[in-house]
Amino acid sequence: MYINYTIKDPSYITGTKIVVGHSSQAESVTYKQINPASYLEITVRSRTNGTIYLQDGFGKEYGQYLAKTIKITKPGDLLIEFSGNKVTANIGVWVKPVGNFDENVTFANVECKSPKKFGSSSLDLPKTS
Repeated sequence: MYINYTIKDPSYITGTKIVVGHSSQAESVTYKQINPASYLEITVRSRTNGTIYLQDGFGKEYGQYLAKTIKITKPGDLLIEFSGNKVTANIGVWVKPVGNFDENVTFANVECKSPKKFGSSSLDLPKTS
């Protein structure tokens, strides 16, 4: 199963801060950064016993990737939970249909990330131009 997400509109914070430069003179600098309260969390767990197989997403400790494809290799009756704050996201879930296991599938321009804390299972997909 693959879960694709694209963050379309994270919340940003802007402001000004005083910085002392190389000439020891203070100057005002304007900044814009993603709001630390912005996040999207995707949790995949067993529906029967609640065991969490994967947690990933945007913000918090997951990083600032605005688009990501996540691969889930655990079979069974799964529960997918989405939670977030201060983001607009497009999320797609793709599950291979039963009976098509011998079919080859090519994805174009896909970057897959697997969370290291749950084991590493990288996916090398061909990239097209």
